[in-house]
Amino acid sequence: MLELIAATVFACHVVSVWDGDTFTCHDGTKVRVHGIAAPELREPQGPVSGAYMRALVLGLDLSCADTGRRSYGRVEATCYLPPPHADVDVAALAVAAGQARDCPRYSRFGYLKDEGPAARLLPLPDYCLPRSRKKRSGS
Repeated sequence: MLELIAATVFACHVVSVWDGDTFTCHDGTKVRVHGIAAPELREPQGPVSGAYMRALVLGLDLSCADTGRRSYGRVEATCYLPPPHADVDVAALAVAAGQARDCPRYSRFGYLKDEGPAARLLPLPDYCLPRSRKKRSGS
C-alpha cells in the first residue's frame, strides 16, 4: 500500500548561515538544504559558497517543506524565497550559481538540470552517489 504523506511546511526567518547548505531559523531550527551538496567551509570553495548562501537568504522569511529526514540534528528541507520571488527554490539557485552540486541520491537528480560548468568543478561527496553506483565503483 502506497501512503502519501504531505510535507510539513514551516516558516523560517533566517538568522544565521553556517555554510553553503545549512542555516538557522529564528526559532533555533537548523536547516540542511535538501538535495544539494555545498563544499564544507574547510574546502577551497567552502567560504565562497557560504558567503553566497548568506547573501541569498540571511534575514529573509523563507517557506520550507520538511522532507522528514534529519542530518546531524538538522531538518532537511526544500526552501523557497519570499514574494515577489515565491516558489524560487534556494537549492536550485545555489546549484545554478555554481556554489553547490546536485546530490542525486537524495534529490533524485532534481537539480542536475541546474548544474553548469562551475558547479561541476566542485567535488561530489560519496554520500551523494546513488547506492547502486557506490557498490559498483568498488568492483
